Amino acid sequence: MKIFFLIPTFFFFCCGRTSPNENTISDDLSDSLTSFNIVLYFGDEHIEKLELNVYKKANKCFAENISPVFYYPNKRDSIGTIELNTDKVRACLEFIRRAKVQPKNCPEKHSSVVNYTISTLHDTIYIEGDCDWDNLNYFDLRALLFKEKFAEMELKRESILSGLEGGLLGKWYFAPLKRELKKGDILILSKTNNFHSDAYWEIGKDHSFKSSNNKVLDFHKTEKYESYVGKWDGNVYFEIQGGFQNESNGGISVANDGATFIVESYNDNVLKLRFIKR
Repeated sequence: MKIFFLIPTFFFFCCGRTSPNENTISDDLSDSLTSFNIVLYFGDEHIEKLELNVYKKANKCFAENISPVFYYPNKRDSIGTIELNTDKVRACLEFIRRAKVQPKNCPEKHSSVVNYTISTLHDTIYIEGDCDWDNLNYFDLRALLFKEKFAEMELKRESILSGLEGGLLGKWYFAPLKRELKKGDILILSKTNNFHSDAYWEIGKDHSFKSSNNKVLDFHKTEKYESYVGKWDGNVYFEIQGGFQNESNGGISVANDGATFIVESYNDNVLKLRFIKR
């Protein structure tokens, strides 16, 4: 089934000469790059619009990430706009060269929708399907152009996670549950056993995890947890891994399912989690 999209309207500029600095680009190279806009619709069950723009301002060439917006914990941190250096200009030129020789329609190798609209000063290129971009498709180009910004965000995420994982060390008690958790339910754990409960999780170094054997929230065979930051929403996730057990025939079977939570808040004594799924 063909999918048609409206093409955004914008102004084009030819990239001019830069002032002498680390991003100085030769005259021939800068004159070769005509501004362009890429809109990519990509996805399977959820189709996402991705867009970036290359343009000129004050005689310098820039790339702007328009969508999506990226996050680090609880903060919006779009990778925004960067000035292009020589290597990045060359990558832009090569991307446009490859786009111009791609077929209009390529075989669909996966179930995901892949639709490009690439608008330049002189032409608009439409490409559908899983074409061979030889390691310079939209995602490769974006990763190259904004690599410094992505590295900065990754350091922010790592810093947040490092602090979280250090703060989680120890034994956490919670009131025994009377029913299965539903999406959005809040689970409160405390290092002080105010619940007078024998239900607990013990979180150790290297993502080790141990749980009491309780009937409703059963993780007693789980040995590991993971934490990560959702790049699309900025949430900090706490994910308990599934547990396995050895069978008498030498096989391995699932002993208990894992679960995913969002860390709502935590301090030295209280951990507040929002249940997402099992």
